[in-house]
Amino acid sequence: MTALSLSPASISAKVVARQDIEIINADNPNITFLIRDVIVSKSSSSNIEIVNGDWTELATNNAAASINSLAQVNDWQYDIKSIGYTQPNLFVDSAKWHLFDAVKATINVTSMSKDRLPTGRDPENWRNFLNIWTVGEGFLNKTSQVPDNKQPDYIVIFSIQDSYGSRSKLVNHALTGGGVFGGSISTSLNYAALIEARSGDIIWYNEDSNLDGDIRQQEGMSDRLKDLMRDFPLFKENMHKYKVATP
Repeated sequence: MTALSLSPASISAKVVARQDIEIINADNPNITFLIRDVIVSKSSSSNIEIVNGDWTELATNNAAASINSLAQVNDWQYDIKSIGYTQPNLFVDSAKWHLFDAVKATINVTSMSKDRLPTGRDPENWRNFLNIWTVGEGFLNKTSQVPDNKQPDYIVIFSIQDSYGSRSKLVNHALTGGGVFGGSISTSLNYAALIEARSGDIIWYNEDSNLDGDIRQQEGMSDRLKDLMRDFPLFKENMHKYKVATP
């Protein structure tokens, strides 16, 4: 079994990555981005969250624009598929999504949670025993496949969900220990996963519920994605840390 590694800095950042990453097609990697969900809700004073369609559409468009910018800077070949939880079978069948969700949950429990499962191992050396995580070959549906010379090298799955409350909720929330963000209350849930397309191995993963940036604005979404994708192996500035795969 191949191990994953978490540096001390990464533990607080909740970033987990394979130790033995080999970058495929390093000069011009081909990436399929699956936007699992970008959802923006409005929170009422009674803590009821209702999805706001206009905000969600803004944020989804901002996410695509931010990916376009990242792709240009890093010389990626790429395509973007916005799917959402309601229609995942357009590109990935439901069984594969259930498997991905299960693996993601396992990564959280065994690698990110403060209350990790007991293993009987030396607590100081637990990082040496993290398993390889995979969703197996053929993650994309056959109907979404493209000719062999255009097959993606990598799949990136990400989900960004946020909610904002009105100013009338600010005082009450602040008094109970909540945070103030951009003149409104913001609570967020964000994750991103990098999958090697051929093997289905999840080689890098990050989840963070405390990221700044108002995703209803382009600058805020760009900041959110940059934070969510910190230490992302396919960024040009990070590639030197890894081996280049033999063609």
